[in-house]
Amino acid sequence: MTTVGTALSSLGIASGNTLEAVAAAYFINNFANGRKAFDRAVDVLKFVVLAGFVSTAISATLGVTSLALTGYVSWARFAPIWVTWWLGDAGGNIVAAPFFLLWTMKRPERWSRAKRFEAAFFAAAFLYISLIVFTKRYFPRRPGSR
Repeated sequence: MTTVGTALSSLGIASGNTLEAVAAAYFINNFANGRKAFDRAVDVLKFVVLAGFVSTAISATLGVTSLALTGYVSWARFAPIWVTWWLGDAGGNIVAAPFFLLWTMKRPERWSRAKRFEAAFFAAAFLYISLIVFTKRYFPRRPGSR
């Protein structure tokens, strides 16, 4: 009711947002391994596609349609407004939803010595390669360059 417009446009927006959340939960639970959606790479990809892109299309479609039907946006502006709405919701789902899903999970088991070594190795390799890529120190100067 706090949006500019009528109760009908507000109801359309709220319905879209609610259906988006219900669809995302359904997709995650039935296709992306539920609360363990971040255990395997394939499940992460399914999460991003289904919860991040597909379910958010529901909210964008119902929200912009309700605004167009009530005359608050023109049908000619439907596509750019829809894309903006969809990108905003997709970004929120891809950034915020994993945080909440991981927050509600039980504590993970302790890493073994090999797992800690592997993580330290990858962190050191990432740092070393970042230094190579982002500093001039590791690249020889070409003749004629400043």
